[in-house]
Amino acid sequence: MRRNTIMRSVHIALLTALLVTATGCDEGATPNTASSLVERTSAATLAWDVDESGKATLSVKSAMCEPMAEGVKGALKFINLSDGTEKEVPLERKGNLLVAQGPKLDPVLTEVRYELDVAGSPVKGALH
Repeated sequence: MRRNTIMRSVHIALLTALLVTATGCDEGATPNTASSLVERTSAATLAWDVDESGKATLSVKSAMCEPMAEGVKGALKFINLSDGTEKEVPLERKGNLLVAQGPKLDPVLTEVRYELDVAGSPVKGALH
Protein backbone atom coordinates (compact mmCIF):
# COMPACT_ATOMS: atom_id res chain seq x y z
CA MET A 1 0.00 0.00 0.00
CA ARG A 2 2.73 2.45 0.99
CA ARG A 3 4.73 1.53 -2.12
CA ASN A 4 1.70 2.29 -4.35
CA THR A 5 1.33 5.72 -2.72
CA ILE A 6 5.01 6.51 -3.30
CA MET A 7 4.86 5.33 -6.92
CA ARG A 8 1.72 7.38 -7.54
CA SER A 9 3.48 10.48 -6.16
CA VAL A 10 6.49 9.86 -8.39
CA HIS A 11 4.25 9.47 -11.46
CA ILE A 12 2.38 12.69 -10.66
CA ALA A 13 5.68 14.58 -10.23
CA LEU A 14 7.02 13.25 -13.55
CA LEU A 15 3.80 14.08 -15.38
CA THR A 16 3.81 17.62 -13.96
CA ALA A 17 7.42 18.14 -15.05
CA LEU A 18 6.64 16.83 -18.53
CA LEU A 19 3.63 19.15 -18.91
CA VAL A 20 5.62 22.19 -17.79
CA THR A 21 8.42 21.39 -20.24
CA ALA A 22 6.06 20.62 -23.12
CA THR A 23 4.16 23.89 -22.84
CA GLY A 24 7.27 25.99 -23.51
CA CYS A 25 7.86 29.59 -22.47
CA ASP A 26 4.90 31.36 -23.99
CA GLU A 27 4.01 33.63 -21.09
CA GLY A 28 6.35 36.60 -20.94
CA ALA A 29 8.76 35.17 -23.50
CA THR A 30 8.49 38.04 -25.91
CA PRO A 31 9.64 41.65 -25.73
CA ASN A 32 6.56 42.79 -27.73
CA THR A 33 3.96 40.06 -28.11
CA ALA A 34 2.17 41.80 -31.00
CA SER A 35 5.13 41.68 -33.38
CA SER A 36 7.69 39.20 -32.00
CA LEU A 37 8.91 36.11 -33.79
CA VAL A 38 9.41 33.23 -31.35
CA GLU A 39 11.81 30.40 -32.10
CA ARG A 40 12.31 27.37 -29.89
CA THR A 41 15.69 25.68 -30.09
CA SER A 42 17.21 22.88 -28.05
CA ALA A 43 19.24 25.54 -26.20
CA ALA A 44 16.51 28.11 -25.44
CA THR A 45 13.40 29.98 -26.54
CA LEU A 46 14.27 33.10 -28.55
CA ALA A 47 11.79 35.95 -29.02
CA TRP A 48 12.86 38.50 -31.65
CA ASP A 49 11.49 41.95 -32.40
CA VAL A 50 13.08 44.12 -35.12
CA ASP A 51 11.47 47.48 -35.87
CA GLU A 52 11.71 49.66 -39.01
CA SER A 53 14.54 51.73 -37.53
CA GLY A 54 16.71 48.59 -37.27
CA LYS A 55 16.45 48.26 -33.49
CA ALA A 56 16.54 44.56 -32.61
CA THR A 57 15.37 43.22 -29.26
CA LEU A 58 15.90 39.63 -28.16
CA SER A 59 14.47 37.86 -25.13
CA VAL A 60 16.08 34.51 -24.32
CA LYS A 61 14.61 31.98 -21.90
CA SER A 62 15.97 28.64 -20.79
CA ALA A 63 14.09 25.35 -21.06
CA MET A 64 12.81 26.12 -17.55
CA CYS A 65 11.49 29.52 -18.80
CA GLU A 66 14.09 31.52 -16.87
CA PRO A 67 15.55 34.67 -18.47
CA MET A 68 19.14 34.02 -19.51
CA ALA A 69 20.53 37.17 -21.11
CA GLU A 70 23.75 36.79 -19.09
CA GLY A 71 24.61 33.47 -20.73
CA VAL A 72 24.06 34.73 -24.28
CA LYS A 73 26.39 36.57 -26.64
CA GLY A 74 26.47 37.12 -30.34
CA ALA A 75 25.92 39.46 -33.25
CA LEU A 76 23.45 40.31 -35.98
CA LYS A 77 24.25 40.93 -39.63
CA PHE A 78 21.83 43.22 -41.47
CA ILE A 79 21.84 42.58 -45.24
CA ASN A 80 19.98 44.98 -47.51
CA LEU A 81 18.86 42.73 -50.35
CA SER A 82 18.17 45.70 -52.67
CA ASP A 83 21.77 46.93 -52.83
CA GLY A 84 23.76 44.17 -51.07
CA THR A 85 25.13 46.33 -48.24
CA GLU A 86 25.91 44.50 -45.01
CA LYS A 87 26.40 45.71 -41.45
CA GLU A 88 27.29 43.54 -38.46
CA VAL A 89 26.35 44.74 -34.98
CA PRO A 90 26.94 43.06 -31.60
CA LEU A 91 24.11 42.29 -29.21
CA GLU A 92 24.37 44.12 -25.88
CA ARG A 93 22.67 43.14 -22.64
CA LYS A 94 20.08 45.52 -21.18
CA GLY A 95 18.45 43.91 -18.17
CA ASN A 96 16.90 40.60 -19.25
CA LEU A 97 17.00 41.58 -22.93
CA LEU A 98 19.67 41.73 -25.62
CA VAL A 99 19.54 44.68 -28.00
CA ALA A 100 21.32 45.87 -31.13
CA GLN A 101 20.89 48.92 -33.32
CA GLY A 102 21.26 48.09 -36.97
CA PRO A 103 20.63 50.26 -40.03
CA LYS A 104 17.13 51.33 -41.01
CA LEU A 105 15.36 48.43 -42.72
CA ASP A 106 14.94 48.52 -46.50
CA PRO A 107 11.27 48.81 -47.52
CA VAL A 108 11.70 45.90 -49.96
CA LEU A 109 13.58 43.34 -47.82
CA THR A 110 16.33 43.29 -45.23
CA GLU A 111 17.68 39.96 -44.06
CA VAL A 112 18.91 39.80 -40.47
CA ARG A 113 21.25 36.89 -39.79
CA TYR A 114 22.20 35.96 -36.27
CA GLU A 115 24.93 33.91 -34.65
CA LEU A 116 24.56 33.34 -30.94
CA ASP A 117 26.32 31.45 -28.19
CA VAL A 118 23.57 30.40 -25.78
CA ALA A 119 25.28 29.02 -22.67
CA GLY A 120 27.88 27.26 -24.83
CA SER A 121 25.46 26.08 -27.54
CA PRO A 122 25.75 27.72 -30.98
CA VAL A 123 22.46 29.01 -32.44
CA LYS A 124 22.35 30.42 -35.98
CA GLY A 125 19.55 31.59 -38.21
CA ALA A 126 18.01 34.40 -40.25
CA LEU A 127 15.02 36.69 -40.01
CA HIS A 128 13.31 38.05 -43.13
